[in-house]
Amino acid sequence: MLTLKKTKRIDDKLGVDLRKYDFVGPFSCGLFRVLKNGKYGFIDSSGNEVINLKYDSVNDFSDDLALVIVNGRFGYVDKEGNLIMTIACEEAYDFHEKLARVKQNGKYGFINKHGDFVIAPKYDYAYDFNGKTARVIKEGKQGLINTDGKVIIKPKYGYVGNVSDGLIIAIDGEKTYYFNLDGQKILKLNYGNIHEFKEELAVNLIDGKYGFINKEKIQVIEAKYDFASDFNDGLASVCYNGKYGFINKEGNRVIDFRFDYAGSFHYGLVVICVNNHYGVINKKGNLVVACKYDFINEFKNGYAIVEKNNKQGLINKSGKEVLPPIFNDLKLYDSYVLLDGILFEISLIRIIYSLVINKDDRKIVKEFDDEVDRDYYSFLLVNYLKRLKLQKNVKVKKIIYKNKV
Repeated sequence: MLTLKKTKRIDDKLGVDLRKYDFVGPFSCGLFRVLKNGKYGFIDSSGNEVINLKYDSVNDFSDDLALVIVNGRFGYVDKEGNLIMTIACEEAYDFHEKLARVKQNGKYGFINKHGDFVIAPKYDYAYDFNGKTARVIKEGKQGLINTDGKVIIKPKYGYVGNVSDGLIIAIDGEKTYYFNLDGQKILKLNYGNIHEFKEELAVNLIDGKYGFINKEKIQVIEAKYDFASDFNDGLASVCYNGKYGFINKEGNRVIDFRFDYAGSFHYGLVVICVNNHYGVINKKGNLVVACKYDFINEFKNGYAIVEKNNKQGLINKSGKEVLPPIFNDLKLYDSYVLLDGILFEISLIRIIYSLVINKDDRKIVKEFDDEVDRDYYSFLLVNYLKRLKLQKNVKVKKIIYKNKV
């Protein structure tokens, strides 16, 4: 009989039970934010409590620091749990681009990681930095500043967007302006119903219909659609006579108008809906995932969460059901997945799923070959079923190996 491989603890490889926590937040900077008995702290992917659960409120890590409330005051801790600083203010927010937005004496400004104001609190409101710019509001008007506090666009517009395609949109009533990163006004349009530029084109609305213009103000795609999304991966989702399809940047239809809903392309795939059932197609319009789910989330890191009969599962970019929709609560992180309170590495989940559900033993042989330790994966399988309490009628397939022991 083979012996268990002595690497790290078996429980770490199998999955980390996080069901004792009342809440598990996103995975950021290698840590999870958790809540238990009214107190927050952080754990790592092995379930070790790296930062004690002692805070009344914490945010996820951003720029390697996490916002906490300490004795009624705002503060920031590092990933080792060290309290870096506290600050006396009415509001405080996460760090972005090494700056954090705070409200002091009724005005908003930005501090650095030493707690010093880099941008004085002089704005009626401010947004977090997005890239190297942040939107600010003064006397009800929006503008844009950079990380040095320099005003790129004066706060005199009804709306100012973030940088997109190298341009910044600013809307003032029925007029739309586009600025470059130096704050120079390079484009003016005499209407306000227009989007930010994406992939060199911007959605515009004329007489209730959507089309696209380029940066030379030329209407390159006629405004004839009931709805239009921004271009992504070279294609845009548009609605015509109540049905969604896709056009290219020349305005040519490349995927017929046959869907009740269509999202935006990512990884060459897009979520679509027909008769309240969701599926996935590729850029040729071919089904990669049949329309059989109640909902499909957008793909993230090559995977998408699917929902069916109030249960959740997981599919990959090939349309393969990596995890069947049998879970009550599924959360997807970069390389981990949280299944009903138990944290697993995604690669390990695929192995366990193959052992539990796969109907073709030959696929198991091909996938695992002679790298599988029989005792080890038998242990994983038994504990997986025990922990997740799967339905009793789920049959465990016999594990077959090319090299007999």
